[in-house]
Amino acid sequence: MDEATRIFLLKTAFLPEIEPFSAQKLTGVPHAGQVLSELHEKNCFTERRFETESAYRYHPLFREFLIDRAHQHFSREEIHTIRHDAAAVLDELGRTESAVELLIEAQCWEEAAQLIIREAPVYITQGRSKTMLQWIGRLPIDRAEKTPYLFFWKGACQLCENPAESFESFKRAYQIFRERGDQVGLCLSWAAGADATLYSDFAYQDWIPALEEYMQLNPVFPNPGIEARVIASLFNAMSLQQPEHPRLPEMEARAYAYYCQPGALDFTVRLETGLYLVVFNLWFGEIVKARFIVDMLGDISCGAVVSDLTIITLKTTQALVDFFTASFVSCREAVFEAVKLSEETGISIWTCHVLGHGLAAALSDGDLAMADILLARLKDNLGRAGVMDVGYYHFGLAWRARAKGDLAGAYLNLEIAGSILAGLDNLPCHAVLHTSLAELCFRRGDDCSARKHLDMARAVGVRMRSRVVEFMCLVLEAEMELEQGREVVGIDLLCSAFALGRACGIVNTYWWQPEIMVRLCLKALQAGIETDYVRGLIRSRGLVPQKPPMDMEEWPWKVKIYSLGRFELYINGNLMRSSGKVQKKPLEMLKSLIVLGGSESREGQVADLLWPESDGDTAKNSLKITLHRLREMLGNERVVQIREGKLSLDQHQVWVDAWAFEEMLQTRGSDDRDDEYMRRAEKALCLYRGHFLDEDHDKPWTVTLRKRLRDRFKHAVVAQGNLWREKGAADRAVACYQRGLDVDDLAEEVYRC
Repeated sequence: MDEATRIFLLKTAFLPEIEPFSAQKLTGVPHAGQVLSELHEKNCFTERRFETESAYRYHPLFREFLIDRAHQHFSREEIHTIRHDAAAVLDELGRTESAVELLIEAQCWEEAAQLIIREAPVYITQGRSKTMLQWIGRLPIDRAEKTPYLFFWKGACQLCENPAESFESFKRAYQIFRERGDQVGLCLSWAAGADATLYSDFAYQDWIPALEEYMQLNPVFPNPGIEARVIASLFNAMSLQQPEHPRLPEMEARAYAYYCQPGALDFTVRLETGLYLVVFNLWFGEIVKARFIVDMLGDISCGAVVSDLTIITLKTTQALVDFFTASFVSCREAVFEAVKLSEETGISIWTCHVLGHGLAAALSDGDLAMADILLARLKDNLGRAGVMDVGYYHFGLAWRARAKGDLAGAYLNLEIAGSILAGLDNLPCHAVLHTSLAELCFRRGDDCSARKHLDMARAVGVRMRSRVVEFMCLVLEAEMELEQGREVVGIDLLCSAFALGRACGIVNTYWWQPEIMVRLCLKALQAGIETDYVRGLIRSRGLVPQKPPMDMEEWPWKVKIYSLGRFELYINGNLMRSSGKVQKKPLEMLKSLIVLGGSESREGQVADLLWPESDGDTAKNSLKITLHRLREMLGNERVVQIREGKLSLDQHQVWVDAWAFEEMLQTRGSDDRDDEYMRRAEKALCLYRGHFLDEDHDKPWTVTLRKRLRDRFKHAVVAQGNLWREKGAADRAVACYQRGLDVDDLAEEVYRC
């Protein structure tokens, strides 16, 4: 072998993969491609790569032999130069990883550091942070001190696995940049450090003051992009760690402006800013704005190349907004998508957090089976969980116990959660804990402790400027006052709570107790408090009283039927317009079920009323078809139920004026006050605007109920009028009698009065 070929082999051995261009650049041999081809054809331990015919690779043992001979042939300086030149060639060809390896082997620390810094953003976006960390770890420590951006990118690589170490790396970079007077590096490392604290359980109290001191000395940032980056991170840190900071509203406004301005922030920073804008606005009570922010972020991410961590963070944020807006199906989907991606990628930084959102949604929705699944998943991940996640797990156990009526178990787990979270400066956690403890103490008869925890929750809410915490406190205090018989105070508190709920669009909170909200909504509708908001809350949350409140026409029933004096059918508040013959038989079936009291009636009994002349099989088939059409017309299969051959109307969803009329005129109890009895009677009489299904007087099956209701009406008119006379209110008595005659001018009992 001639000397030129031998030198060619010794130099190209430093390339892990050889192309004619790279070989020519490294060796200066113009016909490098021909040399490589001949080596391959002569089977000189040189193989052609299948991916491309113009790339070659030496057999590993042959390459090792060549490198060993190169060290014997060339001086140390020459070897250093060859490796340096080979790395430059590889970098030019886009073979970054091989280039870095060669530079590190050649101890070209400066060139290696610069190449690592240049490629770090790409590698982190691709999820290759571990490779980057290994490279940085192989550099001498003093090199990082000379090149603080190595600390910066080391912190970025550590963020997913160890936020605390990540912060320390950013902190060291910040210190070096500050010593050197490098304002750009200082600002970037401060912002990244602030973001790292957001992923950790512990706040670094001196971090925000450090930047405030810098901003006083340097009121103008190095450039607009740096300003946007720092303001976004400053808002993020303030919103979580110092929500009472006087400049937080200003920072929120500026961060939101940058968030909405395309190009002001890179995608990762925009994501983080969007996350904390969402959290801030949710607790502040700007729930619609929070939904807008997260929806915008979702739209932006669709057209961007995003990392797995970005997707997981976005799903976690979406789940939180879904919880606050009671979008439970969407929340569950976001949670399981995030958890699946976390398991596939090993990125566990948000796993417990997003499972917590799903758990809260399941408990708030009353889905205890799903809550148990998520509690189990959360428990499985506690080994790598932070302090806040462990505390949240016990909070979830407490909420689950409360849902089962286990007050002792709930209280025990809340105390455990409180002791775990006591050292954290996370105000939302403390606000939720204190409101939950206040409710439990009240249920256990400890009014003093309940008031104490309520005051503490309210104080935290004031620090947070949180209208959601204020709503939670007002709702709980209203419940406490009303249960203890302080009606006037309770109603005033309820007015304030629901006015705030309407203004903020609040439909869900932590420690949601449906039975409490049912009672308060009933009370609000009776008192005429924020009726539109209350009806919307009842509908959106599916609130259902244990006993159907038939005396409450104002309740947002899915189906409302007026049968006294006219027949009108309302479905979800909308009057159903008759479409003639198509709906005639389904409406007759509905009327027959009303006549039969809505409770379980045999199919045969209904069929006999509607098809008296048909044989059994024909009537049965007709009933089946008509039932299907009726359910379709009402838009909800559960409204008309069929069980073991018996039909019924779900009285939790269906209100009928005739039923309400009779219920409000039930026999007067011995403990009824005159004013309460007269209020019910007055309300019942207002419902009776004419006789029951008068337009169906030709239907024999309507006669009995029509007569009974008419008799009760006349009796109620006389009784009510006589009570007014006894109270000395002659005018009101006359008005009552006149109302009876206006509806039924043949009522002799009324004439006699």
